[in-house]
Amino acid sequence: MKLHLFHKFFFAFLTVGIAVVAVAGFLIERDLKADLTIRIGEETAAGARIIALMPAGEIARHAGELAERARARLTLIDVMGRVTADSERDDREMDNHLDRPEIQEARLKGVGKAVRYSLTLKKDMIYVAVPLQEGSRTTGYIRLSRPLTEIALATYGMGKTVFAIILAIVGVSLTIALLFSLKMLSPIRKLAAFAGQVRTGNISGTLRIDSRDEIGQLAESINEMVSALREKIRTADAEKRKLESVFSSMREGVMVLDAENRIESVNRGMVEMTGRPHGDVIQKTLLEAFRNIKLHDALERFRVKEETLCEEIGLGDYRPVMMDVTISAIRGETDAERKTMLVFHDVTRLKKLERIRTDFVANVTHEIRTPLTAIIGFVETLQQRWVDDPEKTMEFLRTINENAQRLNRLVDDLLILTGIESGETNFHPERLTIGDALEQALAVVAERISEKN
Repeated sequence: MKLHLFHKFFFAFLTVGIAVVAVAGFLIERDLKADLTIRIGEETAAGARIIALMPAGEIARHAGELAERARARLTLIDVMGRVTADSERDDREMDNHLDRPEIQEARLKGVGKAVRYSLTLKKDMIYVAVPLQEGSRTTGYIRLSRPLTEIALATYGMGKTVFAIILAIVGVSLTIALLFSLKMLSPIRKLAAFAGQVRTGNISGTLRIDSRDEIGQLAESINEMVSALREKIRTADAEKRKLESVFSSMREGVMVLDAENRIESVNRGMVEMTGRPHGDVIQKTLLEAFRNIKLHDALERFRVKEETLCEEIGLGDYRPVMMDVTISAIRGETDAERKTMLVFHDVTRLKKLERIRTDFVANVTHEIRTPLTAIIGFVETLQQRWVDDPEKTMEFLRTINENAQRLNRLVDDLLILTGIESGETNFHPERLTIGDALEQALAVVAERISEKN
């Protein structure tokens, strides 16, 4: 069960109050009993001294009357301890009293006092004894005894009054303490309510407590803490928006896996690359989301080596998209906060351009080899056999010149292509006669055609 702070204060004050009443009552009752016992003992001793002035015979004859005047039981004891007279009992039925502590104390000090339980009367009694003197000789002892009932009654009455006074004082003190605790708990409740708002994310406003004690200092510290927290949250939100903006606007695909290697988030670039909506991949494994064994194996190798891994992987079934995938770790303070980031670069166009460039180089090589072959063939013909016919020689030279011009045009075409790729070349369309082009082509291969019939 939840125990509020007010209830704790209440029970604490109540416990202290009860303890104070109990201890005070005990101490007062003890001191009161002691004071009453001393007073009754002194009164009884004074009465015993007065009676001791009388002769023993007179005391024995008037024992009942003397006891009534002294409001005590009177016992006359001889020097040997035998009871010679008693105001309440037959002296013949009573034991020897010489060993009683009050008698021994009276013998040694002149007056003896003792408080004990009386087996005869079945109650607590106070006994006072004084010696009977004849000159310097002790002839016996006068003992007066009074029950302590009057002490109990007096103690009860006075204790009842004192207890009522103490109880009233404790009640007033408890009321004042509870009012003080209520006043003290009011700012604490404000502190708790404000802390609850901060815990739920509502950090607007300021805690106002008009107090210059420790609670006021605590409220001021909380306000400073919330102000600093508000500034940190504002800075964090700004940084988060920047990161989200960068994350969303990246052309590269970015994917983050949680500690269990499930997809936690993907950016817009990844969605556009793969064509898979955000909801189709979140909280799935790579194998579940993309059905790609090579990508799954790459992740497993990264988990074993725990080093940044780069690999080229094709994603997609019908028309695979070539991806340059980089797998790296996002370190966290604990294993549960460790994440994995995968960055996907679409290299499909680069691969296509690379293939086109390879094909282009092969085609250009072929195109260059054809006129070179023709030039080399005609030059070798001229070198190996002397041609007496000047017209034939001139025809060979013209063919060599045409192929050289063709090589020059191929070089110009390469330069034009380079300019086109860099965006520095403008197109100038021209008309071309197919017949002339065919004649030029036939002239290049005419020699080979004739050799192979």
